[in-house]
Amino acid sequence: MLHCNKSIEKKMATKRALRILVVSDLRHGYPMRQRYDAICDIAETVYGIDYSKNQPSPFTLLLWKKVSYWLFRHHIGCFPVIDNTGTNKHIIEAAERSEWDILWLDRALVVDKNTLERVRNRQPNCIIVGFSHDDMIQRHNQSKQFLEHLKCYNAFYTTKSYNVKELERLGCKRCKFINNSFDPRTHRHHEGGKKTRYSVGFVGHWEKEREQLFRILVDNGIKVHVWGGGWHNCRLKHKKFICHAEDVIGDAYAQTLCSIDINLCLLRKANRDLQTTRSIEIPACGAFMLGERTPEHQELFREGEEADFFDSAEELIHKIRFYLNNPDRLKQVALAGHSRCLIDRYSNQDRINDILDDLL
Repeated sequence: MLHCNKSIEKKMATKRALRILVVSDLRHGYPMRQRYDAICDIAETVYGIDYSKNQPSPFTLLLWKKVSYWLFRHHIGCFPVIDNTGTNKHIIEAAERSEWDILWLDRALVVDKNTLERVRNRQPNCIIVGFSHDDMIQRHNQSKQFLEHLKCYNAFYTTKSYNVKELERLGCKRCKFINNSFDPRTHRHHEGGKKTRYSVGFVGHWEKEREQLFRILVDNGIKVHVWGGGWHNCRLKHKKFICHAEDVIGDAYAQTLCSIDINLCLLRKANRDLQTTRSIEIPACGAFMLGERTPEHQELFREGEEADFFDSAEELIHKIRFYLNNPDRLKQVALAGHSRCLIDRYSNQDRINDILDDLL
């Protein structure tokens, strides 16, 4: 039986006497909005500044990818992100209007160094905190503003353990690693959320390495369903490879995970991932996770008991066949993984509370 997290309900009832100004992508259904909602659960006063409209159009993104490739080859520095929505102006206005205990910047690539220096001069006791679930050393995750304002943070928290020393070398005064987390409102079990069941599935963006792996699976008779962005780039055409058009987010994402018997957790090679957001979100939904074997995955979940892992395509094929032939064992592992998320406090609220305990 799947249970809700009672500790989350308790935290929502007892809020910290904190005033937090959050600068983030506040689109519903996305991880950064989910972290913002968790901060609202925890702190008495929270004000959000949404920079999401600064996100590039599909055409601009494609152009940027081509430019980025050229930049990588010629080792030219990052371009600035254009502040289309006046994010910097809104931060300064909020700092002049009210006193804040914390300025929380979630992957805030558009924020200028001068803006943070003005906040610090105006409110020297305000703690400036950075957070990101992306590999911030990779140029495609950076901006000119980010590299310039790194030294302004009191602390920066990353879900990429290898980023800690790398960001400190770039000028970040204090960088700390924190594991990924889940949103209890979204990442929960959806019984019968989708009438269709899928034996093996993956929710995530296209990558060449993922396509190559799926080619091996379908050539070995395993049907694979995928959801997410970028799959128009996929050249794999096979009757056992089914690509669903939609990029599922929010409740639709959780419902999809719950409709898949074996959820593949594939890590992004471009981000050097040792874990990713879905590493926690899949088990938090009470769904079974079969992911790439890494030390961080093995630390988060007991192998073969709370999730399972693989190193090679051959091992993946063997484990897929084993669990499809042993559905009771699959359900047992999924339930244990769900319990681990609750018992070991893997929620956004718990992680953010840990950060606040570390800061204050």
